[in-house]
Amino acid sequence: MNYAEKLIRGISNADFIDSEGRATAMLFQFDNVNTRQDGFCECSINWYDNEEALKLLLEQKKREDENIYQFKTGAAILLRCWLDDIINRPNCKDALKYERAEITENPYHGNLLRKNGLTKQINNMLAASIAMCVEKIEYREKIPKQPEKN
Repeated sequence: MNYAEKLIRGISNADFIDSEGRATAMLFQFDNVNTRQDGFCECSINWYDNEEALKLLLEQKKREDENIYQFKTGAAILLRCWLDDIINRPNCKDALKYERAEITENPYHGNLLRKNGLTKQINNMLAASIAMCVEKIEYREKIPKQPEKN
């Protein structure tokens, strides 16, 4: 399978980014409704094959209201090599993987896949580990930096 060097996760909620502009584990929560036969649950991504992949994601509208962007905050860009490093660690053995899963309206679509039935602690560890793979955030609009807390 051909995978791009980078992948993209849409950011639908500004709360998924901290006050310093870092992606948090909340951005990488998986759909716990198990509709898959292979024992994994999904976290939707786009493969960053080219600039069109990012543009398509940022222009995606909500199904229920085509006047509202699905990812109103922007997109997180992750490096696949950093993700591969996590996937290959013993503490992550067989718990995390990814796939390319093209759909009619999005040839760049894919999923991060997390094994079902893991403890809450392991799920949180995996989400935080994936967040550490974010290289940069592409904001839809420039978001002013929040004042630092005293």
